[in-house]
Amino acid sequence: MAELEKRFTEVEQFYSSVNKKQSNTPRGNSAQKDSEKEKQIANFKKRQQDASQREAASAKRMQELMRQFGTILRQITQHKWAGPFMQPVDVEGLGLHDYYQVIEKSMDFSTIKNKMEAKDGTGYKHVREICADVRLIFKNAMKYKERDDVHVMAKTLLGKFEEKWRLLLPKVDEEEEKRKKEEEEAFSNMICIF
Repeated sequence: MAELEKRFTEVEQFYSSVNKKQSNTPRGNSAQKDSEKEKQIANFKKRQQDASQREAASAKRMQELMRQFGTILRQITQHKWAGPFMQPVDVEGLGLHDYYQVIEKSMDFSTIKNKMEAKDGTGYKHVREICADVRLIFKNAMKYKERDDVHVMAKTLLGKFEEKWRLLLPKVDEEEEKRKKEEEEAFSNMICIF
C-alpha cells in the first residue's frame, strides 16, 4: 500500500502542475474547463478516499489475524516446556560462549510480544513475520543443541505450533489474495485517471 500512496501523490502533483499551466494560458471557454478540472479533482479525491478506506479495512483484517495468532502464541507459551524460550538466552549465565557463532539472530517469546505490542511503527506488519520469528525460536534451539532436552522441547513445541498455524493459514492466504486484488483494482483505477 505504500507504493499506492506514492502513486497517488504523483497523480496529485501532476494535476497540480497541469492546473498551474492551464491557469497561465489564455484560452476561451474557461468556465467549462474549470468545471472539468473540478470534476477531475473531485474524482481523484474520491478514488484516494476509497483507497484509504480499503487500506484501513485491510489493516483491520490483518489486526484480527494477528489477534488470532496471539491466541496460538498463548497456547504455545503456556505449554509446560515453553520456559526456556520465554526470555532471551542468557549466554553468559549458561556458559554458552559459542552461541553467537552458531546462532545469527536470537529470538524469544518476550521479544515477539514486545514487537507485537509496539505502537511506534517498529512492530509486525504481517502475521507471517510473527510466524517466522516463532519458527526462529525453535530452529535456533534445535540448531544450537542438537542432542539434548532443549532440542527435544523445541522440536515438540515447533510441531504443536505448526499444527495450529496450519489452521490459521487459509485465512492468511485469503487475506493476502484480497489485498492483492484490491491493490490491482486501485492501480487500474488510478491508470484510468490518466
